This record gives sequence, structure tokens and C-alpha cells, in this order.
Amino acid sequence: MLSVKRLIKGLGVVTFGLFVAACSGTPTPSEATAISTPPPTAVVASHTATPAQADGAAPTEAPTVEPTPTEVTATDPTPTEPTPTPTEESAQPTPTPEATNDSAAAGECTNVLAFFEDVTIPDGTPIKQGETFVKTWRVRNEGTCTWRDYGLVFVGGEQMNAAPVTPMDIVVAPGEIANLSVELTAPKRGGQYIGQWQLQDTNGKRFGVSPGSNGTLFTIIEVNFSGTEISVGAPPANQPTAQPIGTCGTRGNGGFESTVLQRFNAARAGAGLAPLSLSDPLIAAASRHSVDMACASYIGHSGTDGSSPKSRVQALGFANWNSAVENVYGWSDATPDTAFDWWWNSPIHHAAIMNPNHSLVGISYVLDPGSNTGYFTAVFARP
Repeated sequence: MLSVKRLIKGLGVVTFGLFVAACSGTPTPSEATAISTPPPTAVVASHTATPAQADGAAPTEAPTVEPTPTEVTATDPTPTEPTPTPTEESAQPTPTPEATNDSAAAGECTNVLAFFEDVTIPDGTPIKQGETFVKTWRVRNEGTCTWRDYGLVFVGGEQMNAAPVTPMDIVVAPGEIANLSVELTAPKRGGQYIGQWQLQDTNGKRFGVSPGSNGTLFTIIEVNFSGTEISVGAPPANQPTAQPIGTCGTRGNGGFESTVLQRFNAARAGAGLAPLSLSDPLIAAASRHSVDMACASYIGHSGTDGSSPKSRVQALGFANWNSAVENVYGWSDATPDTAFDWWWNSPIHHAAIMNPNHSLVGISYVLDPGSNTGYFTAVFARP
């Protein structure tokens, strides 16, 4: 069940230090289609004399009536038939239809969604198998359409028992900030799970997070294989050391790793962000996971030993392990360009690359010669 709580109305300027997309322009309001009816032409009465009085008195001479500028003196003895006066109904201009959200389909208003922050379940939150929880995002209506009878629609990833469309139960006007929530249930198998949602208007048209309106509201949870919460407060007991490249016949490629780093830093430089520097603990964590994926022939963030990206970084002695975020990619004939391009076009992975708070990275590439599948892991963090 979705709950949307209106927080702020009529904000003119947002002071939050969070990204918000600007409106794409102010739409032209609907114009009335009717033309105003001109005032009716004055008509002179056909009477020229006062009729006899009812008491029998002789008729008196009719007084002379001076014409006014808006009157016409009758000269023809035949009475002039009055010109019909427009009725009140015909004199009224056609009313302008009240704006509705149907106008969004005709381009009369715009739907723009801006994400502010995760209110509940930050990315990487450990959740028990089968546990029910509520994910809440704080957003703002940056468009010109009012969100009335809209809904959150599941668009990809793990659905986690959510409804295909979760109706919104409140109206959110342009400029208002609201909390959007969905009730979810963690899968009954271990691993990392990502679910993605967008908004849907009354015409069934979906729109997501700006810019481009194709981003998603997403949640990332970590579900342990054992059915208990993953503890990131302390490394798992008897945590194995990183598997070296060469285990199960794997091979590395330092040139591939250098190329990925170059692509990362070129993209960040284009956005005015500082470059990423290599970190030995992050490199070791990335290498361990790439080898693990290659040897077990899987792609994901949860290790075969139940480890998570954060717990792997912590086990290798990295102080700020809680800041760690991981991107993975695996494909036959994988190259640095195919890995980077896939990450770049995925909103979640793109955000990890371009996070201004990240300054350190560890990159690992491992090839499984048996299947010719390459596995890339990139771990981002801040000191």
C-alpha cells in the first residue's frame, strides 16, 4: 500500500543540496475559443402616438421624440421589425475547460520528478529473508501537472512482492514535496536485490527521475544466505582472504583495468568532478569478488560465502567501509568499453561513477578462459 505525505506547499526556491531538474518550460494556458458578442443595435419602438386613454378623453398630440445617437428615427410608416436581441445563452463566450491531467498527453503540462533522498532503507540495508519492510523516497513535483490519481509502477529488477502499480492516495501539486512509499517483502533466498519504480499518470504514461525522465526510484537490499541479517558492524568470523587471480584457472588483465579507470576519470572531468585514485584495499576487495564470480560462474554482489560489498571492504581493513559501493559486470568477450557503457547507461551504476563524494576506487578484471567470460568489479568509496 502506498502512502504519500504532503510536506511543503508552494516552494519557490529549493535550498536542499540535492539535485533537482529544472522545468522544461512554462506551458501556454488554454485560450477561450469563443469570440465576445458585440452589444446589440438599439431598436426604435414602432409607436408614434399615445393611444386614447381608457376614460374616453380625446387623444392628445403625440410628443416629439428627439432621436439619440444610438437610435434611428422611423420615417417609413411601416413599422420596422425589431432585430432579435441575442439571448443570454448565445451572448456568453464558450467557457474555457478546466485543466485536467488529461492535458499532459496533449503536451499542455509537463510531468517532472525530482529525487531528494531515501527516507527509509538506505542502499545496502541488510534485511532478513522474507521480512516485510516499507521503502520511502522523498521527491518533489518539478513539473506543471498536478499528480492526481497517479501511481508508482514497478519497472524492473526484483519486485519483492510489490503490486504492479501502487496507487497514490493524495494529490501532489507542482512545487510540493512528498514521501512516496511501497510495502515490500525480502526474497527468501540470499543475495543483493534491486527494485526500480517510476510514476505513472492517469493516461498510463510513465515518467521517472530527471534529467531525461528515464531514471528510476530504486531500492537496494542485502539478503543473507543464512536467513539472518548481514552484520556490517564486524567482519564475519574466519573471513577468508582474497582469492588470488589464477584460482580455478582465471586470468587478469591490468591493461583493461587501467582503461576502465581512464573512462571513469574522463567522464568525471567532463562534469567538473575530481578524479578517482586507486586504493589497495579496494583493489583487493574488487579482485576477490571478480575471482569469486568467475570461479562460480555467476554475476551479483553477494559473495558465495555470504559476504556483501561493505563486509568485503571492511574485512580488508578499509576504515570507511560503510561508504563502499560496488559495480559489477560480466559478459562473454567483455571489454572495458562494454563494461563502462553498460554502467554508464544504468542510472544506479552511473550514480556510483559520478558520485562527487567518491574519491577512491578499486578495479578488477578476471577472465574465465573456459567460457571466455570476463568479470569486472569496481568498488567506490571515500576515505
